[in-house]
Amino acid sequence: MLVVDDEASIRRLYVRWLSAVGFTAVEAGGGKEAVEIFSSDAEGFDLVILDMIMPDVSGFHTFELLREKDPEVRVVLCSGYRVDRQATIIMEAGAVGFLQKPFDREDLLREIRRVLGPAAGAPS
Repeated sequence: MLVVDDEASIRRLYVRWLSAVGFTAVEAGGGKEAVEIFSSDAEGFDLVILDMIMPDVSGFHTFELLREKDPEVRVVLCSGYRVDRQATIIMEAGAVGFLQKPFDREDLLREIRRVLGPAAGAPS
């Protein structure tokens, strides 16, 4: 998993939640860093959890850049705002899910299972 959020405490919390159920999660503090990390190993990421509002590169532009690297990339958007026009456009362009902040660990895992299948994140 690639977790992209400009707020370090939020990003680390998501990584901790994912690690606790057996996922390997990599952090990116913004869109530019996310694209660099993703470019180095696009096939190694089952899912990207992407914040919509970031100061360096917007979630929308980050999504476009990730899609250029891998048209099949699976992206779940996260935002403190309700689904707006930009989020709707990204969803129509192929994002696989949306999580309204704040959300808890169970919300995140439920969305991952919906996208990746019921066994995703199940304890071994």
